[in-house]
Amino acid sequence: MENQTANSDIANLTTSINKQNLNSYFSSHYQTWFWVLHALISALTVVGNGLVIWVILCKRSLLEETSPNGRSILSLAVADFCVGVFNAPVKFICVFWSKCGYLTWAIYSFFGNAFMNASVLNLCVLTCDRYIAIVHPYKHAGQAGITRGLSLLAWTISFALQIPDLLGHVGATREASVEFNSVYIISLNILPTLWMMYAYARILLVVRKHHLQIRKLERQISSNAVEALERTSTKSGKPKSVAHGARSFKTVGVVVAIFLVCNSFYLYVMACFYLAKLCSCSLGLTSIMVLLRYLNSAVNVFVYAFMKNNFQRELKRAFHFDRMRINQDGDNQTGSEGSAFRLKRINRFLLEKDKVTSTC
Repeated sequence: MENQTANSDIANLTTSINKQNLNSYFSSHYQTWFWVLHALISALTVVGNGLVIWVILCKRSLLEETSPNGRSILSLAVADFCVGVFNAPVKFICVFWSKCGYLTWAIYSFFGNAFMNASVLNLCVLTCDRYIAIVHPYKHAGQAGITRGLSLLAWTISFALQIPDLLGHVGATREASVEFNSVYIISLNILPTLWMMYAYARILLVVRKHHLQIRKLERQISSNAVEALERTSTKSGKPKSVAHGARSFKTVGVVVAIFLVCNSFYLYVMACFYLAKLCSCSLGLTSIMVLLRYLNSAVNVFVYAFMKNNFQRELKRAFHFDRMRINQDGDNQTGSEGSAFRLKRINRFLLEKDKVTSTC
């Protein structure tokens, strides 16, 4: 009996639910801990991705970045932001405040799933950008326009594939809904997951191959030549670009890895129920599956914040952290050291003022 209830729960997450029991279904099947975590994840998703969007739009250099593509990151952040703004708040309103009708739930399902689809497909576009940049680097320079087109296509497909589901809520049979969900799972879950796994496996092989070649060349060159090469490279700024490429690869790689972990439960449950049609899942596993899917949209901002130096720098500038640190350093110093520090700041201010006056 418990397995039948769990299977019914999974079906109700992805197909039409009984029209008379929609509100009571969600309020009775999910426990308090689920709603608390759902609210926290939603708030984290909105604040975090809203911050990413704001910083990128305020700093055009981040938007115009090509490694990784800044517009692809922005598109992914917008999709994740919409997931946080739309899914949990609408569900909370319909379950706890205003008892929504069946049509409202159908529209909620359409937009909620469309934004989730957009998040998955935009992550595929970002992975494609990294794949071309590392596996086919000579082709990457002219791919900016193509990447923007792929991001637009990702949004179009995300909403287009939800139209049959919306129509299914208003008249399709259960058999037709199950058939559609099978196609839906394959096209928007299994194929993207396989693509990202293949792309990063290929990227890791290429990176490892290049690393071994570099190590081999370093062993063949004398120590004096290595030192001269390092001095020349440092002046030309090449190590900085190489390090930047490695950081961007790791950043997107961590985002993809988080997606694979969070999506694995959902993929297992959906494939188990709709494709194999032999499995049964508990309500607890179903609740964890739902929360992990939403959590995937919340954690990306922390990856950007901790692994992208330019994003950290612009974030500090946006909140004037550097200015606050300078003020705190001056205020924390006492005695002659504090006076000297404040005097130095005053002299610097007067010098800048004299420069402005002389220019005028």
